[in-house]
Amino acid sequence: MVDESLKNYIENNILPLYDHFDAAHQRNHVDMVIEQSVRIVAEADRFIDPDTIILRTVQYGLANYPELDKEGHWQRTLDHLHEEYAEGGYLRLWFENSPNVARLNALREIIKNESLLLEKFDYLYEALTNLHLIGCTCSQCQPTKYRKAYGH
Repeated sequence: MVDESLKNYIENNILPLYDHFDAAHQRNHVDMVIEQSVRIVAEADRFIDPDTIILRTVQYGLANYPELDKEGHWQRTLDHLHEEYAEGGYLRLWFENSPNVARLNALREIIKNESLLLEKFDYLYEALTNLHLIGCTCSQCQPTKYRKAYGH
């Protein structure tokens, strides 16, 4: 989202300058350049790393839906990942040769493999809600099991 004051400044002070340029660089030209540059900015804003996406999804849920229990957070995570990242989700990539294409496909494979996704979710949920697990190497926390489940 563009800050409203910045948007107003551009619309009222910058874009009108193009009304007085040559015919090849009128307002319709700058509008097209702005529209085209959004594809680029949106792609640059996306760094699709499957583990990071899953982690941020769980973190967001914990921060914004504290009333949910673990099952509620799992369902919210599952719904969000399907809605945005799964096949048919609303996330769109702008460049077919972007490194994000392969990473999005890897994330989609994890989403399709619900048991693997649940393992990752369980590990993250426990790590984020149980302070004993954070950085712990004791046998009670079974670090080998968690590292394996989370791909470490």
